[in-house]
Amino acid sequence: MANMAMTPAEYLKRPYARILRPESDGSFGAEILEFPGCFAVGDTGSEALQNLENVAESWILGVLAKKERIPEPLQEKEAFSGKLVLRLPRSLHKKATFAAEREGVSLNQFISSCVAEAVGLSAGRARENQQVIREATALLDAIATKVSYPTQMVETGSKVIPLRARWAKPVSSEQQAKQRISTGG
Repeated sequence: MANMAMTPAEYLKRPYARILRPESDGSFGAEILEFPGCFAVGDTGSEALQNLENVAESWILGVLAKKERIPEPLQEKEAFSGKLVLRLPRSLHKKATFAAEREGVSLNQFISSCVAEAVGLSAGRARENQQVIREATALLDAIATKVSYPTQMVETGSKVIPLRARWAKPVSSEQQAKQRISTGG
């Protein structure tokens, strides 16, 4: 186990698994496999990796501040023989066997492909989340340009003046048109 008095730079000299992936938009994503949620992006692979080192330093400081343990590098844990002993409930074993038969593969191949799919999905989740955030932001920007606040009229003696209330609930242009039709305005 690593010495708790190590600095982030000393931790990062250890053989942690750094993964670099090209993104569909031409940028690159990078993550440290052993540090959950520690990922960065960049316009180039080297920029993504440099950003990852900065993010990883902050990640390590945050973990240490919470008095939690920094994970050991995977390479130092075991030799990864490729063998895995797995215990399943009988009902799940039965369902997996039937599923493998339907696919025309061995149970071992079926379980291997299921694990590969799950690992691929979890590793890509950070990138997917970033893309969802970008799309949601673009959608919110588009909505914001199409939404206006309803105009309220205020009578002051002989004058009627329009008042845009800050507390008024936003309504779409379509909703405003319906309100005008229903009120004759």
